[in-house]
Amino acid sequence: MITSAGVERSDARVATILIVEDEETLRLAVAKGLRRRGFSVIEASNGSEAMHVLGTHADEIDGVLLDVTMPGTSSREIFYKIQKTRPDLKVIVTSAYSKETVDTFFTGLRIDHFIRKPFQLADLVSLLQGAVSA
Repeated sequence: MITSAGVERSDARVATILIVEDEETLRLAVAKGLRRRGFSVIEASNGSEAMHVLGTHADEIDGVLLDVTMPGTSSREIFYKIQKTRPDLKVIVTSAYSKETVDTFFTGLRIDHFIRKPFQLADLVSLLQGAVSA
């Protein structure tokens, strides 16, 4: 079932993941794959949507998959807001750039979880499960 906010619920819910990704094809594919593995998924196609979701559904979200380059509110601003409002919320940063390059986007902020594009869904699922259960 998908609510008006784009939240899909599953009885066998492992965790609720916010996917912040502006590439529609990738976002839809990852969301579909995660739902098939029991995750509930909320999708945001830009930074402004992500900020809205974080403001209205923050307590429901267990993890965030955050693309580095986003239109609207920057990924850095989103990451910073999460650290200030929900420091326990696990964020996995994703990019086609290397981890070292990504670290320059987030200077002064600590990125604990990173997955480089293109990635295998099984690798993402493993990373998410480890991050949200920690």
